[in-house]
Amino acid sequence: MLVVVAVAAVYVVYSVISQRRLADQAWAKAARRVGLRPGLGGVLRRRTMVGRHLGFPVRVWTFTKTAGETHQIDTGFEVRYPPLEVGMKLEHQGLVSKFARLLGGQDHIIGNPVFDDQVVIQGPHAGRLKRFLTPERQIRILRALESFPGLVIMTGSLSFRTRGTITSAARLESIVRRLCELARFLRQKPREDSTFERGLKAQGKGRLDEALDLVREAASRDECDADARVVEGEILLTSGRYDEAHRVLREAAEKEPDDLTIEGLLGVAEGLKASRPESRVRPKKIRKRPRKPVAPPPEPPEKSSPKPIPTLEESGFIAPDIESRPADREPPPADPAEESAPAELDLAALCEELFGADSRSFDTAKVFEEKYNGREVSGTGKLVRADSYYRDMVFGDGPGARATLIVHEVSQGPYGGREVQVVIQLPEGADDELRSHRDATFSFEGTLAGCDAFMRNLFVADGFVVKIS
Repeated sequence: MLVVVAVAAVYVVYSVISQRRLADQAWAKAARRVGLRPGLGGVLRRRTMVGRHLGFPVRVWTFTKTAGETHQIDTGFEVRYPPLEVGMKLEHQGLVSKFARLLGGQDHIIGNPVFDDQVVIQGPHAGRLKRFLTPERQIRILRALESFPGLVIMTGSLSFRTRGTITSAARLESIVRRLCELARFLRQKPREDSTFERGLKAQGKGRLDEALDLVREAASRDECDADARVVEGEILLTSGRYDEAHRVLREAAEKEPDDLTIEGLLGVAEGLKASRPESRVRPKKIRKRPRKPVAPPPEPPEKSSPKPIPTLEESGFIAPDIESRPADREPPPADPAEESAPAELDLAALCEELFGADSRSFDTAKVFEEKYNGREVSGTGKLVRADSYYRDMVFGDGPGARATLIVHEVSQGPYGGREVQVVIQLPEGADDELRSHRDATFSFEGTLAGCDAFMRNLFVADGFVVKIS
């Protein structure tokens, strides 16, 4: 028995030593690749990497985290840079920060619901923060916070902690490189009239063809290649071009192997490409939805003198034989077509499921394609925009018109909400009349044809609208 225990103890010690040796090799390899100096851990020492990468001071280290009687060795990353022109602290919106907001904690709003609802924005000057956080910076920060849970962006540093000791040289190198690239991006002056920003604005308005051209131009100019490729993939997924979306996102994943947003969108594209090998194709010509004919009111009967009521014998009435009456029959079976018909969609429930507080863009895209694409939908909303098009990535060839309605505000209890827009395909010329009714309430009906998860836009094809108030 003692021999077995001794052998087991030796095996455990050997395994620990082997794991430490592999981890030391990984840290030394990663340090060489990013130009840092390694400090390898021993029995009583923690691993470290220090030095500069892309000109920024970098420190990577392991530390012990204690929770009650448990001890966990985690890995920390810190990148420092000269202070930005605005004081700030940005981190992902978690349960603790949501509770602090409920109690009146300091948290600025910059006007973009997607960014405001996912990021805790703190700083002494709200106006400066709003000017600093351009749309291009917002999307880069959102991707970083999603890829590195717990990342804190400060005026002069980035700080990130992750559970456990990282033993992959590729992952260590990727995190250091991406954090330093983020630091360099934050230090750069924003581009005037950025092509990428104009693409984001067009995407938010539902003009996907225009948005796609602009983000591709931004990528070709190397303005923000990785971010532009992510947006390009989202637009292609929204418009049903799964093969192109898969190719674009696969190329982006090769450049950014640890980006969780890209990984999630790529998984959705792979699934949709396998289940629906052909991209969705909308009709080339808009067809006006036929209106149901209204039957004319019945003509009133001619007045005549009342006829005498006949007696039972005169009317031929025969009293039924109650005892010989047949037993109650079961109702006829229901029509199978009616039983298989999908239930009418609840627009509010649909919006909550797709764009709720805990949803991610790649989860939303998958749920929409599996449950809602191609189904009839109706509802009401406030008109915010009407325009025309000759070609639309979701609706196909025109000419045609589009109406954009705000139809729902995603509830988040006491923590605020996010507006959901519906972009509706209408016949050519409909926008001319609608432009004079902005902010009016309309009812709509049509077929769900696309979902832009990041911008919270639903696309409804073959639709029509009716003004209510």
